[in-house]
Amino acid sequence: MKFKVAENSLFAVLMRSPWWVSALIAGAIFFAMRQFFADMFAIAGALPFAVISAAAGWKQLRAPSAKKVAERLAALRAMSWEEFAPLLETGFKRDGYQVKRVSGTADFELEKDWRLSLVLAKRWKANVTGV
Repeated sequence: MKFKVAENSLFAVLMRSPWWVSALIAGAIFFAMRQFFADMFAIAGALPFAVISAAAGWKQLRAPSAKKVAERLAALRAMSWEEFAPLLETGFKRDGYQVKRVSGTADFELEKDWRLSLVLAKRWKANVTGV
C-alpha cells in the first residue's frame, strides 16, 4: 500500500513551499518552546519541521531548472514522429508496460497488470493542419 498525503495538509503545503519556510518554522518553534520547556523538548517540537525542511530542500535541489525544462521541451517539439516514437516507447517500457505498436487510430497498445490501454500520441494540430 502506498502512503498518500492529503493535498492540503500542512506537510504537503510545506513540501511544495521553499525549504527555508519549514526551516524558519522549525526555528521559531524551537525558540518559542525553549522559553517554557527544556532544550530537549524544544528540539523534539521543532524536529518534524526540520525534517520537512531537509526533505523539501533535497527535492528542490534535484528538480530541473526552468531553463533546462524549456530547452528539453524545445528539443522534443523539434523532433519528428519517427524520432519521438522510440523515446515514448522506451519510457512506457521503463514504467513496466508491455508495448506493442499498432496501426490505425492508435499508436501504441500498452498492457500492464492485465489492463490494456490504447495510446494516440501524434500531434493533432501538426497532422490536421500541416503546421
